[in-house]
Amino acid sequence: MRDLYKEVILELNKNPVCFKKNPDAQHIVEAYNPVCGDQYKIYFDMEGDTITNLSYHGYGCAISKASGSVLMKLIGSEKNINEAVELESTFQSVISGNKSGNTPEDFMAFTSVHRHPGRIKCVTLLWDEMISALKKLKKA
Repeated sequence: MRDLYKEVILELNKNPVCFKKNPDAQHIVEAYNPVCGDQYKIYFDMEGDTITNLSYHGYGCAISKASGSVLMKLIGSEKNINEAVELESTFQSVISGNKSGNTPEDFMAFTSVHRHPGRIKCVTLLWDEMISALKKLKKA
């Protein structure tokens, strides 16, 4: 389990990125993992199909909070829905143990999670809910 908690995970848990409430956001998505109790809200606005003002807040384990920070960092910089979906696909590959040549460095802290199946939901919780919400918005 030690290799799962790399320094970057601990740092992002201690100092999360875009970790703030935004009750005035256009979209608020709830993310809850009943197995371990991780519970967050994701806040964001949309300008066309571009994500803006992305943040999250709540509580959970170091892995879920760090993963949320990576989500905020990579998708919160005004990505559009298609770019966000593509990043999530790359993230899923990394956590399943299949790194590609174009893997963002921020994903590398999660490369060993596939060896800890009980932690996969912690890592994917915020990503799954964010991408699911974006796909619904795209269809609307």
